[in-house]
This record gives sequence, C-alpha cells and structure tokens, in this order.
Amino acid sequence: MHAALHPNPQPLAPILLLLLLLTSCAPAPTSQAELPGWGEVYRRAGWAGGPALDLRAVGDVMLARHVGEQVARDGPGAPFSLMGDLLDGDLALGNLESPLTDRRDAVRPGPYRLLADPALAPTLSTVGFDALGLANNHGLDGGPAGLADSLAALRAAGLTPLGAGDSQAAALTPTMLDIGGMRVALLALNDVLDPADGEASLAPADGQTWQNPDFLGCGEPCPAGRAWLGPKALEAVAAARARADAVTVLIHWGVEYAGEPSARQRAWAGRLVAAGADLVIGAHPHVVQPTELVTAGGRVGLVAYSLGNFVFDGPADPAISGGIAVRVLLDKSGVALAQSMPLEVSGGRPRPMAKNPESSAWAWDGTTGQPVTIPPTTAIPPRPMRLPIDLRGNGTPLWAKLNGDGVVTLRDGETPDAPLAWTNESPGWRFTRIAAGDPNDDGRQELLLLLWQKDDTGQLRSQPYLLGWRGGRFQIIWGGSATARPIQDFAAADLDGDGRAELAVLEGGQRPGDPGDTVSVWRWHGWGFQREWGSPSGAWRSLALADVDADGHQEIVAVP
Repeated sequence: MHAALHPNPQPLAPILLLLLLLTSCAPAPTSQAELPGWGEVYRRAGWAGGPALDLRAVGDVMLARHVGEQVARDGPGAPFSLMGDLLDGDLALGNLESPLTDRRDAVRPGPYRLLADPALAPTLSTVGFDALGLANNHGLDGGPAGLADSLAALRAAGLTPLGAGDSQAAALTPTMLDIGGMRVALLALNDVLDPADGEASLAPADGQTWQNPDFLGCGEPCPAGRAWLGPKALEAVAAARARADAVTVLIHWGVEYAGEPSARQRAWAGRLVAAGADLVIGAHPHVVQPTELVTAGGRVGLVAYSLGNFVFDGPADPAISGGIAVRVLLDKSGVALAQSMPLEVSGGRPRPMAKNPESSAWAWDGTTGQPVTIPPTTAIPPRPMRLPIDLRGNGTPLWAKLNGDGVVTLRDGETPDAPLAWTNESPGWRFTRIAAGDPNDDGRQELLLLLWQKDDTGQLRSQPYLLGWRGGRFQIIWGGSATARPIQDFAAADLDGDGRAELAVLEGGQRPGDPGDTVSVWRWHGWGFQREWGSPSGAWRSLALADVDADGHQEIVAVP
C-alpha cells in the first residue's frame, strides 16, 4: 500500500544517502491515538497525542503447506480475507516464514521446509505489508539461491525485504525509510538454529570472532544469506541509531511454544535497546509472549518478545495457534504509544478477536491477590487441550493431549501418530484439565492432571495429580487425596517473580463443568499444597494466566 516508501535495500551508496538527506521534511503524520479494537499496552509519560508514525506489526506469515493448498483452492487473498484494516497504518511489518521460490530441487534436508509460490509476493503488498523480515530459521529452506529468489520477488512487488543479502554486511545494512519527516531504520535478525546449519552455534555476547554460518560455506558474494544476532548486529543497530529518528528491529528468537521469554531473549533485548533500538518485535515461539519496557545502557525501548502467529497452519488448538498485532506510534522521542489486538488464527486465517467477556483478574503479590482491570482487547488464552512440555528435561518437548473422553496421551512428537509415551494408567480415570509447570518447585517440568472419580460413597470428587519423569520413566510423582472443595480448573506459574511457582485454582461446583465460585492461590510446602488466599465469590467457568497490565508478570484471569 505504501510503495513510495521502499528504497533499494542494498548497502547505501553515497547518492542514495544524499537522496535520503534531501527527502521531504514535512511534519510526521498525525495518527489517531484511539482506534476501535486496539487495547493500550504502553503510553509514554506526558504524551497526550501529536504527530507520530503509525507502525503495525504481526508475527509469523507462512504461505506454504496447507496455507498454500488453501491459496490454490480459494485464491491468493484467502489467508487474509478476515483481517479487515489491521495493517492500515503508515508502515506494516511481518516475519515471512516461507521463502518465495520455485527451487524445489534445492530444498535443505529436514522435515519442515516451507517453500511458497513467488507469485504470492504481490498479494503481500496488496493486503498492506510494506517490509518483511527474511532472517529466520526457514530463510534458507530453499538454499541460498532460494533466499535470493525471495529478495527478488519481494522487491518486484514493491516490498522491502529485511535481514538478507549477498554478504554479511549487506544482510545487516539497515533499511532507512523517510515517512512524512520521520526517518525510520529497520533491521531483521535471526537467532534460531536449523539442523541444516550444521555445527553452527548462536553468538555469545562477547563473540567478536563469531562468524555468520550462512557465509562460511557460501563465501561472499553469496546468492543470499541471513543477518544473525551477534556483536556485528549490535554495531549495525548503533549505526542506524546515529542516522534515524526511530530504530525498529525484527528478531527471530526464543523457544517454540514457550509462553515466557528465555534468559537469552531478555539478555539480548537489553543489548539491542542499549545499542539504539526503540522497538524490538519478536517471532518464532508461535505463541504470544509479553510486551514490556526494557531499560538498558541509559536508554528505554519497547520489546514485544513474540507476536505469535499471523498466517499459519499450526495445531488447531487456539491456545497455541493465535497471535497479536501491535500498533506502535513512533515520534522523534521513540515509542509514544503501543497498542495490541488479539488474533484468532483458524484454518491459517487471522481474524481480530471480539471483545473479551467480563472476566475478573488478580495480581499475586506474594501474600494476596490484588484486583486488576483487564483492558477490553487483552488476549486471554483459552484452556489448553493440547500442549508441549519438556518432562524429560532434554530440550525436546512431548505433546500432551486431553480428549473429550477424559483420556490424556503423551506423544514423543507433534504429529497424531508420534510414538505414545504415556496414557491413563487406569481405564476408569477421567481427566478434565491438563496444565504444564513446576508447581512443586523442584526445577523440573511436570504435567498437572485434574481427575474426577467417585469415592467410596459414590460421590464424585476432584483429585489433582503431578506426572513427571523420574528414574527413567513416567510416573505419578504426587497424587493428592480428594480436595475438600471441588476443583474446576488450575494453572501454574511464578506469578510474583520470586522464583517459586504458584498454583492458581478455580474452586466450587459439585460436578465437572460446574461454574466455580472462588479463585485461590496454593503453594507447595515440601509435602503438598497449602491454600494461601481465596478471592471474593463469583461465577467463573475457567482460569487463564495472562499479563493483562503489561508489568512483565502474569495475572490470574477468571473467565465466566
């Protein structure tokens, strides 16, 4: 939609730099602060509106596999048919997870290769994208030549590719855009290894001798390679800072399906902000991670650790298939306002979600639950029926699934036919909830199971269990007796940042599926759980954990 904003993304020649310096110095566009459907995440202290650039960003855009089949059946615009005016800002960004190439004979070895039709590039422009990051673990799925095809296809469609080039310097060169008097620098970086990257490693913080793996075997010039996170990337961000009013970095990082950023993500977020980034937008985990202010090196930047999915054909479970869009108003002082909109992704198509029902939320301060107001468009994750969990502690998640008959299965892989590792140990067991966490604070992940079964008098009672990996096998490592009050739902996480997990519990009702009337917090005390706090009475159907107030900690959300 904004073809005039796309300069040549090759390293800036003197004449291009001169042209940029002579670009119109008209005032920055005045953007409306409040738009329907967008919930506020951050507002700079003292900012009450004014000239600002309206940037929109979304997560992973993947046009291969079943999405490609949908396009062949329903047309190139089908994946974007439900998104409305989501990208209708001054500048729209995303992470292109599928190389646009026809080089099927150059596909890298491995099971997940996401090559898409180059003819889809004009559609990406038509629906509103201006620039797309190519620096991700799928960038070389079609080899260096396939990545070069992506660069060419995007440029031919009037789009700006980010994070790739025929040399490391070219891949790291910031793209400079002048929009209404605002000069914006854009970079894209990869920090996720693919098995086909061989013995390559991620860059350490002090890795001045670390080398980009894409150009080690290919040489320079190469048809194309990706920009990687590392010390040279920080130098590129600093160089962009010296020439731009605002610096935005797209980054592919983190752990798939992890709801919280890793220690590496947080550490490098600080380094990017210190180097000059005003806005850091993450992808790769395929789930939404927190958005928060980061202060480092005397600077403040906004970091959205993961926006989740945008166009993607992942698992059907909405708990791990959705995403958010962000709207960020940028001025010459950095981020003035940030807003988000939750997205439902079904059948590969993103759709803005309706306003949440009137839920209740509490922030746990270590002693009690403090009521918190939920912004109307906050993305409340649905109850998981399928989730990844690293029970064995080897970095390879198992996939737990709860079906409608109350049977839990653990499979050693994501596909339905992956090897079965564990299932109900008794034919009579009927589970109603599963959750992942470390509620007993032993430093290892456990699968929380909620079982309902009849006692000796024939009355249905609820019993929580913990399933773990101990002594080389899966086993129930803790099984509580029937609870005094029935449990309808639960979730575990470190809610107050003290390094210990809390168990949030929805209590009440008489039978499975009844509304609960109390939300409580339990903590592990060496032999079992102790109830620490209970909420005022209400009527709720389920629990969720979400960072509703953007403070970096998850709050307990009770959903009617």
